[in-house]
Amino acid sequence: CGGCFSGCADSHLFFWSMILLAEHLVLVLFLISVVICIVSGVQAFLTAGCSQVYILGDETICTAAMEVLRTFLRSFGAGDSVKDLCMKQQLVTCKMVTDEALHSL
Repeated sequence: CGGCFSGCADSHLFFWSMILLAEHLVLVLFLISVVICIVSGVQAFLTAGCSQVYILGDETICTAAMEVLRTFLRSFGAGDSVKDLCMKQQLVTCKMVTDEALHSL
């Protein structure tokens, strides 16, 4: 099985070739771990960052804000029900992002 390595196993070229191969394997493992860290960091940021903007995460607060907007903007919503406006227009983005991020874990 290792007959082809018997003649070159003692040379300097073989030694440095194996060192370079090992370095490439370590580099690939490092890059994979960096990508995993970045993905998990972005996911954690999205789930924690939405808690600061509560209007985008709660449907009742969003509906109340839309009703306030409709009081002084008569054409706001243009015939749509204000109660369905937040979910229909996907205004509760943080709730949707949080739900999808939790499902991906």
